[in-house]
Amino acid sequence: MNLKKILIAVDNSTCSEKAAKVGYEVAKTFGAEVALVNIIEPVPANISPDLTLAPVFWKPTITVKKIVIYC
Repeated sequence: MNLKKILIAVDNSTCSEKAAKVGYEVAKTFGAEVALVNIIEPVPANISPDLTLAPVFWKPTITVKKIVIYC
């Protein structure tokens, strides 16, 4: 297997920090470039009666259970 580039997605969680460390170790082993992407949940907005935008806070319903490295 010959990896040239690895994309690592993190979301400031402990699990993604561990995944990033593994990703960097894999990159080091293969001499691959690393691209790091920080994933954030967008805050939806709604229009209040005075026609200004106000954030709506909600709990995310999607969880990542598997990380796959493509080459």
